[in-house]
Amino acid sequence: MTDLIQVNEEIYYIAHDANYGVVLTGDDTCVVIDTGMDDDSAQLILAALEVKGWRLGVIINTHSHADHYGGNNYLVKETGCKVYAPALEAAIMQNPSLEPFYIYGADAPEELKQPFMMAKVSPVDELLEEPGLQIGNKKFAVISIKGHSPNQMGVMTEGVFFCGDALFSLKAWQRLILIYTVNVGEMIKSIERVRKVPARAFIPSHAAPTADITDLADLNIARIRALADEILHIVREPATVDTILWEVNKKYGVEVTSLQQYYLCIDTLKAYLGYLLEEDLINYKFEANRLMWHTVE
Repeated sequence: MTDLIQVNEEIYYIAHDANYGVVLTGDDTCVVIDTGMDDDSAQLILAALEVKGWRLGVIINTHSHADHYGGNNYLVKETGCKVYAPALEAAIMQNPSLEPFYIYGADAPEELKQPFMMAKVSPVDELLEEPGLQIGNKKFAVISIKGHSPNQMGVMTEGVFFCGDALFSLKAWQRLILIYTVNVGEMIKSIERVRKVPARAFIPSHAAPTADITDLADLNIARIRALADEILHIVREPATVDTILWEVNKKYGVEVTSLQQYYLCIDTLKAYLGYLLEEDLINYKFEANRLMWHTVE
């Protein structure tokens, strides 16, 4: 049994593969924020609620990555709860094959259709939109934190900000190096936006909760900048995406061992290249039928 960790009188989180939020909204009913990857995480969440005698009324999903909404299907079937999710993210949750499709760029091989990249279908009853919403006796501010995914949203209630995958722990950065993102510029803006949120407690999905987000924000910005600088260093000589990936992984001691890991790294690397291109720091050319990236002379 995984314990509920109390933040204040009516707000909790469950620390498992990620941090899942639990917010009481009156009459022993609660909101759960993100549900993990699969039925196992859903069962863990439901068991924790049942011990307290709480009824699940609403799931809020910060974004559409399978490890954040994979428990929805089970929880909706078991409890009849509603699901709120951001626009665009909702479309992916309702059509989970879109995630491996956009990561691969075509109908994906079966290895990319495993639970980590393709959750079970989730209904979506309401779109999660700025500036906020009311559920039961709680007001939730809704704050855009896109970048890691196309339209990720964080939610804050009573000074507690559940900020999804806007920021990651040092351990996550050291393990993954190329932490997945679809838009580096937006990810940087979102980190700076989180930094300015007047919260008393910040609960990221993949980092320890904290009363002061400054150090974690600084860490994430520094890691993003360092990776961008490394890519700039590599493309002083024109290079293909695969060559850049090989050089980055050699630098940081990462070994790619699966199709899933490869495509997550490649997509993230392309996001960095797009960012550097937008900043007019690099350009591209075609050479012997190969797309080559290089610094601007």
